[in-house]
Amino acid sequence: MLLGLVGVSGVGKTYFKEKIVQELGFQAVNTIRTREKRIGEENGKTGLFKTEEELVQLKEEGKIIYDFKVFGNTYAYLKNEIITEKNMIFEMHYTMINDWKKIRPDIKTIYIFPQDLEMAKQKVQEREMSIPKLKERISEMTKQYNEVCKDKNLQAMFDYIVYNNYDKESEKEITEIENAAVTNFAEMLCDYVSGLDEGEGIGREDIIDHLYEYINWDKRFTREYEEGKKNFKPF
Repeated sequence: MLLGLVGVSGVGKTYFKEKIVQELGFQAVNTIRTREKRIGEENGKTGLFKTEEELVQLKEEGKIIYDFKVFGNTYAYLKNEIITEKNMIFEMHYTMINDWKKIRPDIKTIYIFPQDLEMAKQKVQEREMSIPKLKERISEMTKQYNEVCKDKNLQAMFDYIVYNNYDKESEKEITEIENAAVTNFAEMLCDYVSGLDEGEGIGREDIIDHLYEYINWDKRFTREYEEGKKNFKPF
């Protein structure tokens, strides 16, 4: 499963990405960046920091599946982290939704709105960046917020839309949406794999084994699975 978190800067995408990695067993996609590292960022943890020349080399080697420019810098993604059976999560820019649906038609996306845009702007102002970059980022946030608020067709392209008020209630709601996205994907896989049972000699236990390995069931399902495959009901 590939899960994309979308929203203006400062809305909490990185925070919720890290929670999903910790609680649902996802792996974070390493976004390649050509900009300079900010204070506190680490290569290989925050993402992969490359020069433009290094990125060109990766593209020539066929290792890059997608790259784009935003905020004056180039961002890119490794093919082996996007075309995979592992559960992966990343932050994406809202203008790239059509491109990602072509690359991974099964992608699930969550657009996170700030309850108060000014609070998101305050979060961004706390970051280490130059005055010109800060002004550019604030301007883009306002543009994106207004565009997504007004464009119902654009909103419809995302699987889920939630609001973050930077409190426990918002965190609970977003976490529930994330769990629903995983469950819906698992149900889709169940429907697909169950269809293989007809005339192909694949039994119930084989199907459960396949699903268990394929989507890396998180710890909520481990106990039921270990107690007995025949009685295992993940949904």
